[in-house]
Amino acid sequence: MEKTILFTLVFLACSSIFGQSLDEKYGEDVKSLDAIIAAYYEVISGSSTDPWEFERDQYIHSKNAVITGLDEKLNRILWKQNTSHWPYHQNQISTRKS
Repeated sequence: MEKTILFTLVFLACSSIFGQSLDEKYGEDVKSLDAIIAAYYEVISGSSTDPWEFERDQYIHSKNAVITGLDEKLNRILWKQNTSHWPYHQNQISTRKS
């Protein structure tokens, strides 16, 4: 009986901690343009051993956003990434590339 009560309490505690909605977890990331930029910088920054934050990255972008990398003079496109492909990449990559 005590094990059942203990299990139930642990389960409920974990559910409330890990059962957050995306809005609860990342809602502050999209409150303003400055917040979006700061959140995106945090997502793309870090060491090569840090896990990539796919869930957060997807949350701060629209489903079909296109992220474009430009050269230093901002006049040549170096790369483009359509965010609709991210679920595939999430399954292929577990850590950042250095």
